[in-house]
Amino acid sequence: MSNERIDLTQFKEITKGAWEVIDTPNGRIDIGVRQGGGYSPVVTFTEGMANQVRNIPRDVADMNAIAAVPKLIAELKRCYDLIDAQKENLEFLNGAIEKLHEETWTEAVVELVEEHHPSEWCDYSHCWKCEEEPTSE
Repeated sequence: MSNERIDLTQFKEITKGAWEVIDTPNGRIDIGVRQGGGYSPVVTFTEGMANQVRNIPRDVADMNAIAAVPKLIAELKRCYDLIDAQKENLEFLNGAIEKLHEETWTEAVVELVEEHHPSEWCDYSHCWKCEEEPTSE
């Protein structure tokens, strides 16, 4: 499976509204959007094709899938937004953990140095504990 996202901008002009499967009085099947007292067809199956589609479960499933396209795109967009938000949170948390780790490490080193260099005048580099000459103030 590819890690590339589907470019959802290609669907900006898709017919707005909930699509549904509509059996027409003349025997066709339209997938369209109901508007007022009528509907706006998006996909039309002619009478002959409609009769075949109605009798084949796979074709009915395909027809229902086509009708679900706007909902599927909306859900995919929502999922992409959620993934992006989680990536941002993860980056923030990784940065915070790294900083916390660095600060904790720094604090531990400072504590160790202070523990082994208790003198107030010690600058931690010229001290009898470091086997060097202590500096005078």
